[in-house]
Amino acid sequence: MSESAVPEPSATPARETDSLQAAADAIHDEHPEFDEVPVIEADETVPPRPEEEIADADRV
Repeated sequence: MSESAVPEPSATPARETDSLQAAADAIHDEHPEFDEVPVIEADETVPPRPEEEIADADRV
């Protein structure tokens, strides 16, 4: 059988990695509202359930 022609992730050329990062940065700059998940419980009058507190702790 022949070897796979798919390159390893570490074999990605630096200039390609830089261009991918530049594209990701450009998309993020256009849509910064998707940067971080808001914590809704801060605005609620009802205390969060224990499982919500655990989920929020994982985000920090």
